[in-house]
Amino acid sequence: MSALKNIFAFAASFTAALILFCFAAVLCFGMSSGFGAVSGLFNGGDVGGDKDEDGTAAPDDGTLSSETEGAENIYVIAVYCDFEKDEMFICGLDISPKAGDVTAVPLSFDISIGGKTFKEIYEADGVYRLASEAGKFCGKKRVRFIKFTPETFEKIADRTRGLVYNDNIGHDVLLTGRQAEALFTDDNFAEFCRQTTEKALENGVEKEFRAAVNLCENDFSYPELYRMLYE
Repeated sequence: MSALKNIFAFAASFTAALILFCFAAVLCFGMSSGFGAVSGLFNGGDVGGDKDEDGTAAPDDGTLSSETEGAENIYVIAVYCDFEKDEMFICGLDISPKAGDVTAVPLSFDISIGGKTFKEIYEADGVYRLASEAGKFCGKKRVRFIKFTPETFEKIADRTRGLVYNDNIGHDVLLTGRQAEALFTDDNFAEFCRQTTEKALENGVEKEFRAAVNLCENDFSYPELYRMLYE
């Protein structure tokens, strides 16, 4: 009888140990899965908006990202500022990288929206807000911007090996970036931006767009640029 009791006691203790082991295994698995999910959320998830390569978050006001992630078209507000000559020009560029097409919309710093001109918005709130308001004016809720100085425009334009200008007497003249700047009007700036962008699409999208992003003030990041152009 004593031996039988010992057998039952052993069986009970063995069963308890087995249950405890199984419970511990399930608990550990659940914790590791949960940690993995949390880790994935913070390391691989899109938390807190887009970030540039240095980890700095872009302004998250719902207006300064591509129209839709992976969208075929990119809408860019191009801005030119020459403070020495007090010259400022602006246009909207609707870019279709896959089709190689660019539509340019001439704008003006004298355009008024919400009681302020584009120039006043730029001077008070900077280029980010200017791009946002100009995009809304063009019917685009989400845009990117690129800002030229005389020096950066010349460098980008000269990569095209000549901008075409019609002299109004039937002749097309090839211009350098500096020559093109001397002819800037709202319409001409938009046209030269269109030509420059189309040449960039012809010459190799990634190479040319990277050159522009490196030279000019803008709110693109390399990962975002790659995603928009290739995915």
